[in-house]
Amino acid sequence: MDNIKKNYKKLNNVISYINNKYYIGKLYLLIDILFCKIKYKANLNDYKMFSMYLLNNKERKTILTSGKNLILTNKLNDYSKLHIFENKNEFNEVFGDYLKRKWMFINRKNYNEFECFIKNMDYIIAKPNDNTEGKRIEKIKVGDYNSIKELYNYLKDKDLLLVEEVIKQHNYLNKLYSKSINRVTVVTILYNDITYIISINLNLGNNSIVDSLKRGGMTNKIDIETGTSLHPFCDRGLNNYYFHPVTKEKINNIKLPYINEIKSLVKDLSKIIKTVRYVSWDIAITNDGPILIGASPLPNIYYQFYVHNEDNKGIMPLIDEILNKETPVDSIEIKKDDKFIHLELNYNRLI
Repeated sequence: MDNIKKNYKKLNNVISYINNKYYIGKLYLLIDILFCKIKYKANLNDYKMFSMYLLNNKERKTILTSGKNLILTNKLNDYSKLHIFENKNEFNEVFGDYLKRKWMFINRKNYNEFECFIKNMDYIIAKPNDNTEGKRIEKIKVGDYNSIKELYNYLKDKDLLLVEEVIKQHNYLNKLYSKSINRVTVVTILYNDITYIISINLNLGNNSIVDSLKRGGMTNKIDIETGTSLHPFCDRGLNNYYFHPVTKEKINNIKLPYINEIKSLVKDLSKIIKTVRYVSWDIAITNDGPILIGASPLPNIYYQFYVHNEDNKGIMPLIDEILNKETPVDSIEIKKDDKFIHLELNYNRLI
């Protein structure tokens, strides 16, 4: 009963939000939400986040919805290998060469190792071992504790067993917002042993030490070829930001440093576990180049915000093109206009 009430409240909130902002009838919206769920496998969050109420059916077909995303994950990823991505300690062991920072796992019996690890560190990042989407991650000042033993016991008690050296991000990103590591999220598909980059997004924190959208952060779609964006940032409330609300820095004229190195890095990463072929990679940019933070074998799909999509097109046509073509994407004819690169795509296939 509680879930029914909760879902009804969420449905009512979404319908009221759209009705108040766009004056679309509530009964029409209810019917349209059900239609999109059946026809496009769109949940309520998809319907709102991707402004599907503003799209025609041809445009809606191009959106990678949550239902399609799950099907894509099932199609491309070997579930017997997903534990590597879900367990942070195991992930760091496998991808350790790309982390470029010190880290250790507390196993409740290695205090002496921890004492050596933390020597000369003013701050550490502590995380739970499971994949928590930014929840329960703490940036800890070592000097706030009376002793190393007290800190060690605190980490054990809180189950914050993965401890890492603090990343010093690139000066450019630090100027935009310094309290979080502002991740570059890159989604890749490995198909026929070729890595295709589906999207690149820059995430910024907002009054938090993490930049996750679920924790109040914001995101912006980055041009894969140029590393630039002239779009505003957008958060889960569909608020657009041309200036960062905390730092007041202008953020709709992004130019990512090391864009070519980022693309090269994710192509290397995508071939380490070749049976997990659809992955979202979290990358930090330092002054010396990009480094790996983490990854998810169920990529989020928030790179399809209405404000970021040219011609109201989602990512499905590109995914369909990759999965249906025997020739590499590099051989697809590319058209260029003043701002964007478009692929000539086939709209016929629907996951």
